[in-house]
Amino acid sequence: MKQLHEGGKDASHLSDRPKESLVFTHGDYCLPNIIIDGQELSGIIDWDYAGLADPYADFTSCIWSMGYNYGLEETAERWEPYFFMVYGLEDVDVGKLAYYRQLMDLFP
Repeated sequence: MKQLHEGGKDASHLSDRPKESLVFTHGDYCLPNIIIDGQELSGIIDWDYAGLADPYADFTSCIWSMGYNYGLEETAERWEPYFFMVYGLEDVDVGKLAYYRQLMDLFP
């Protein structure tokens, strides 16, 4: 919180919080925490931040992680459709996705 206060980042645009669908989430769903064996998901580790949250928080974290870990500036445009296709989500709530992206941008 101190970083946020001292950094002077404006978070007023986040006051219009979208309606959440609370489910059990990982809380730090990123590539280093996903174990792949060949082309199959083998496991997910590091459950320290698990709890009830909107799944879009985990979606946003994983999509961001793809760009961070692979150095792809165009991650959202290039990989996001595949991410949701593999996940099985056909009707993506772009408003929620934008909200959680903006929320993540507050914390470097």
